[in-house]
Amino acid sequence: MKRTVSIFGVAAICCVLWSGAVASAASKIPDGTTHNLAKAEVMDRTILAVMEDYYDSTRMKPVTMFKGAMDELVKTVAEVKISYVEKDGETTSAVVEVLGKKMNVSMDSIQSPWGLSKAFHRIFAFLYEKLPKNEEVNYRVIEYAAVNGLLATLDPHTSAMTPDVWEELRMSTRGAFEGIGIRITTDYREPCSGELTVVEVFEGTPAQKAGLKVGDKIIRIEDDSTVNITTNEAADQLRGEPGTKVKVGILRKDGTQKTLHITRQRIPIDSVKWRMLDDNVGFIELTAFQQGSAGEMRAALDKLHEKNMKGLILDLRSNPGGLLDAAIDIADLFIANGTLVTTAGRNKEDRDVTNASSEDTEPAYPIVILIDGYTASAAEILSGALRNHGRALLIGEPTFGKGSVQNIIALPDDGAMRLTIQQYLTPGDISIQAVGVAPDILFLPTVVDKKDLLISEREREFSEASLDSHLIRASTIERGDRPGAMQMPYFVSAKQRKADLEMFKQCYSDDPDRKPYRGRFELEFARRLIVEATGVTTAELLGTAQQMIAQMASSEKKDVQAALKALGVDWSAAGEKTNINEEEMVPSEELKATARVDAPGKAGEDFKLTVTVKNTGKEAVHLLRGKTTSDNPYLSDVDLVFGMVKPGQTKRWTATVSIPPVVSSRIDPVEVSFFSAEGKVPAPVSVDAEIVGRKEPELVYEWTLEDHGNGNGFMEPGEKFTMHVTVTNKGEGDTFKTEVNLSSKPGLDVESGRFVMEPLKPGRSASGSFEILVPTPQENAVAADSQNVDVLLTFDEWVPLRMPSLVTLQQQTLMLKVSKPRAAAEKAEGTVTASENGTLVYATPSSDGRVIGTAASGASFKTDATVDGYFRVALSNQHQGWVASKKVIPGGKGDGEIAARMTQLPVVRIDGAASQVVNGKSLILKGTAAHPEGLRDVLVFVGGKKVEYEQVPDKNASYSFAFTVPLETGANMISVVARHSNHSVASRNIFIRRVE
Repeated sequence: MKRTVSIFGVAAICCVLWSGAVASAASKIPDGTTHNLAKAEVMDRTILAVMEDYYDSTRMKPVTMFKGAMDELVKTVAEVKISYVEKDGETTSAVVEVLGKKMNVSMDSIQSPWGLSKAFHRIFAFLYEKLPKNEEVNYRVIEYAAVNGLLATLDPHTSAMTPDVWEELRMSTRGAFEGIGIRITTDYREPCSGELTVVEVFEGTPAQKAGLKVGDKIIRIEDDSTVNITTNEAADQLRGEPGTKVKVGILRKDGTQKTLHITRQRIPIDSVKWRMLDDNVGFIELTAFQQGSAGEMRAALDKLHEKNMKGLILDLRSNPGGLLDAAIDIADLFIANGTLVTTAGRNKEDRDVTNASSEDTEPAYPIVILIDGYTASAAEILSGALRNHGRALLIGEPTFGKGSVQNIIALPDDGAMRLTIQQYLTPGDISIQAVGVAPDILFLPTVVDKKDLLISEREREFSEASLDSHLIRASTIERGDRPGAMQMPYFVSAKQRKADLEMFKQCYSDDPDRKPYRGRFELEFARRLIVEATGVTTAELLGTAQQMIAQMASSEKKDVQAALKALGVDWSAAGEKTNINEEEMVPSEELKATARVDAPGKAGEDFKLTVTVKNTGKEAVHLLRGKTTSDNPYLSDVDLVFGMVKPGQTKRWTATVSIPPVVSSRIDPVEVSFFSAEGKVPAPVSVDAEIVGRKEPELVYEWTLEDHGNGNGFMEPGEKFTMHVTVTNKGEGDTFKTEVNLSSKPGLDVESGRFVMEPLKPGRSASGSFEILVPTPQENAVAADSQNVDVLLTFDEWVPLRMPSLVTLQQQTLMLKVSKPRAAAEKAEGTVTASENGTLVYATPSSDGRVIGTAASGASFKTDATVDGYFRVALSNQHQGWVASKKVIPGGKGDGEIAARMTQLPVVRIDGAASQVVNGKSLILKGTAAHPEGLRDVLVFVGGKKVEYEQVPDKNASYSFAFTVPLETGANMISVVARHSNHSVASRNIFIRRVE
């Protein structure tokens, strides 16, 4: 009997990094009750589930789990600090500190799961008592952060999900949702440009019937503008109960606008896409394993058989997994007998073997499965089962390597947790945990370009083995009956490379099935393989593939040699010699190598590394190449190529690396290792590489609201406003071209929320504006005297990288106040003059209004309106303000200026004396933080771990700090964070290298 268990693929590994946006003290959960942190119900249920069902009991170490929870908690809550008392190399106690108040936790008290539970009851009660009681403390976020920190010490796939996250996951696996049937994005690439754009319309859905098309911009949902809405927010508004209607305003590519009324319905999410390729080769792409996937697969196969399918290509690339039962059912379609998958729990007797059934099994025909590094979990079960039964040939990369099974356990507040309860084994008791399913054929792209050289295999950047706390491969059978993947380099021309890059610059393609060149190359090889196959088993397909590769290899090699020859490199081998395993390279005294860097690399410029090799021996060395390794990712995996080096000959290669425009200064050693056809190579060489980071811009801005309603300056229902913004760069470096965006939650309707600033040099300013509508309250709504509405102002730079990249330079939440209707402004004429120094200029005609600046005595302004003892005065750059009539006298030239009160984030300065290379275990980091309206606190993170927190006394405007910062050997990224408020946060990053 099969168990219905959910497994999930490439995990979203989220650590809740503190961002300064911890909201809502009353922390409302969906049923409207208040989350009770002190009861620790989510933590208690989590600990109980781990104790009862977790797969590997040896990983359940209460002290380690406690530290993991506290690490995550201190990153989430700025005011919390944790320190540990050590004795004889053992942690004896922890000190939890909140705003100067401390509590001690003895490690002796948490040697069991229940001791761990009691400790968090105490800690949560302490936090609830000592944290500020305001709208910025979310107790639910705090508890889930601690729970996920605790679970992260077990493995990367065991985690807790809040109710909203759990609902999204359930929807993704049940194969349907309630909505109108489109896929949308707010991608900033062209032609979407950050606007809410339709990128797919599902067939037979209400959206298609209503006439929605790919490329349509959705500009309104119901009566709300979608300016700067997020994709998730828009999806939430478009979804709803079947039978209900939603009004959608769209903008077509030709500039026409339409309003559509679309009735929602239950929309199936197809996980199977199929088509017939040339020569009657069937193609099925399986995107996920969800309820109904096996039925979709059966239907697709039936359609392909009706078209006389000769063989099948099953595309599992980027398939993250899903439901275990779906993987089993699909594998059963292709395998008539034997084991499909085995699941094994933490006890020996907890072992389930699922065998194939001969009923409804597909006939024998050639099958090729395409896999890559993002093929995970259930997709690995399917590909491993078919390959181990000799039913399919695998082409691509080693898969992700997730060999564990998670069960879903309900949490008390309608959230859920994923708990690893088993490992799974492919047929033959083969564990793929942290190693993945190996392909039979691995194609290696070769790109020949002086600035874009790719001639060696790249290390996997993201896999199960790269995740913290990943499970170790189970002690099951190691495969010894399969050779390594057959590897074949192939040539990617500059034209093909450019086409791929251009494709990735678009937010959607007119041909959604188009893949990058590598994907197309693999697909075409698989198609030809099926056409030319003389058998159906893996061994028979492999034999045909070997013949094809032998025929192709010569042509591909010639293309590579010709391209390298054009760069002055002889890429020929002596006789039959070819590259041997990289692990078998032997340094030779006859080959001498040196490396040099002529100058530091600079942000946004090219960095040049020159390596020279001299052959002092009597024999030539062939196919000589080098590759770099470095802690700096931009300087790692850089290829250098020398080719044939004859006796007495010296060869030199200068590798050019484009340094991104936005990097921090750092110094890192770069080591060059060598490889050759004969295995005889120079000894590795190393050189220190300095990168000089970007000079940072620093934006400050002033903003005012222009009232297009009754002119009284107050935001009232039904009125339109223009928000004028003037931005000044007070930093040391230029900005790039920058988009300034404004977005709002319901309560305000941002009709025009974007303007673009050209690059700003230090000291220069630019202006722009937004259009805002204050909605009229719905019928029967009870209006308050005033309502605060937050708007998010974001400065996003277009950083000039190879791919379009929008980087947030700064963002800040501003509060606008919507009032009940008030008396209209009366017309005024002439000028007024400030009667004293420091005359306050307000955003609204009220002493409670926001101060936008001060005027000196004698400063004169034109006025055009008056309200309740205030004059509206004209300022520069279309800005307006209000001054109290008792602070001005009539008359004057009307050409005065004010000292604008700028809105800005805190400024962090780190003393220039901080060395980039140190040889101690710690560093005294000195600097200052400042904000004209006062600072709340300063924090320090090292590698994402909070190591210091200090409140600023009396919320001073400037604060000098000196922190002793611990350092790990190698590169350390240190972040100093300063807060004026939760909505006004800034940081400064530096890299420090510790050497032994």
